[in-house]
Amino acid sequence: MIHNITRNSTYNYSITYEKPQSKLKDWGGTKALVEKNDADNDAYRNAVTKATMIAEDVRYSQGTFDLSMLIGGGNTNSYFTGKFSSARDVDYFHVDTTSQVSRIPVIISMEMPEGADYGLTVYDENGNQVGMAIENEDGTKTLTIPCDWSNSRRFVIKVSQDGSAECVQGDYKLTFSQGEMSQEVREALKRMQTGTAKLQEGNSEERAALGAALKAKNDTRNTAETEGLHQAQYNALPEELKYKGDSSVEELLKKELRGEPVTEAERAYIAIYGNQNDIYHVECQKRKQELEQEFSAYLESVGLSGKEFSIHLETGGKVMVNGLDEIQKGQVEDYIEEHWEQFKNVYLASSDECTEMTDQEYRIAGYVEECNRFLSNASGGKVSVDDLSVERKVSGWYINSEKIIGLPSAVESLINGADSMDKYYDYKQMIHSILNYRQEHGEIPQYHMNFNWSGKELQC
Repeated sequence: MIHNITRNSTYNYSITYEKPQSKLKDWGGTKALVEKNDADNDAYRNAVTKATMIAEDVRYSQGTFDLSMLIGGGNTNSYFTGKFSSARDVDYFHVDTTSQVSRIPVIISMEMPEGADYGLTVYDENGNQVGMAIENEDGTKTLTIPCDWSNSRRFVIKVSQDGSAECVQGDYKLTFSQGEMSQEVREALKRMQTGTAKLQEGNSEERAALGAALKAKNDTRNTAETEGLHQAQYNALPEELKYKGDSSVEELLKKELRGEPVTEAERAYIAIYGNQNDIYHVECQKRKQELEQEFSAYLESVGLSGKEFSIHLETGGKVMVNGLDEIQKGQVEDYIEEHWEQFKNVYLASSDECTEMTDQEYRIAGYVEECNRFLSNASGGKVSVDDLSVERKVSGWYINSEKIIGLPSAVESLINGADSMDKYYDYKQMIHSILNYRQEHGEIPQYHMNFNWSGKELQC
């Protein structure tokens, strides 16, 4: 039996997180966040880059939020709610614990709808599993984000249905609280403070040497703690779920991708020792295969089995199909528009264009797609981000004011006048990010969501 931690997976997305700009004020009282566009958080990389808006506060109609805002403070009534739209749905959310300067563990509790048994897992910024929820006597589940020993400060939470055949209707609810600082951490903080003083007093070579030694020590501890956690999780499994084979996680994932039967013990082993980047790649390929099977069955039902044609996903859920006659074209376009988000997510996960994008390019392209959808609705299809620019009034070294030019008249004053508590503030911030990127790089990264249907599979 091979117990392995895949730190450098084949399919790797680094977590280069940009904290959301909107409405992160301490309102006091309960912070109630709710899942916004369910399809947007199906993609692991979207949780990492915040490419699209995921959650909204119940007091506002828009908002890009990070679940990190639910950590800390004395209010224990704050919460996040979400739901699953289908049996294949899975939700990813980013949590940044950088503010946990005291390195106190963060505890997440999950309530589930009646009859549901959801998985709750947390991964570090390298995709290593560092926490799996355990079931409590009252039917809730709890996991701990290990801020006290993990080298990461940026984590991804995964809420899943663990291969359930049916989707249970109802909301799940996440609440956050802080654990207790261990005596070991208290002593380590004292040593760190002393070490900081020495670093400031020493010369550059001494500081570099001490810094490197501290990093090596932390890395060694992180590895040991992760391996110990995984071993404890494995030991806690019922005997029948303890995988005793010789295949590595990578080999088991390839087996699953080939469509070969995977036992419950093998699944449990993958969940503990697998890297989320590799697991996600398999999940995406399986979703693609399922979508292709459903699409192929539909085409056969309307007499288009084996037909080849091209597909372009347009902003706002529209579709353009080429290579069929007008009646056939309309039938296929109607079907794809009904399943637009599924096709989009296949493209984001499978296309060379997206996988080759840097995290910054991917995030900006997500902003472009979201803003173009908004601008198209506000202008009747007449305005896109390509039509926008920024007018700046400058005095010496100072920018006195900035105004976005070219916006639809219906929302121009609403966006330019939006402050951090306004529902249009997110669009204002995203548009500025897009235009700043164009100014710096000369062009804007965008998704070009094109497929070819070969008669049996989607090629992008």
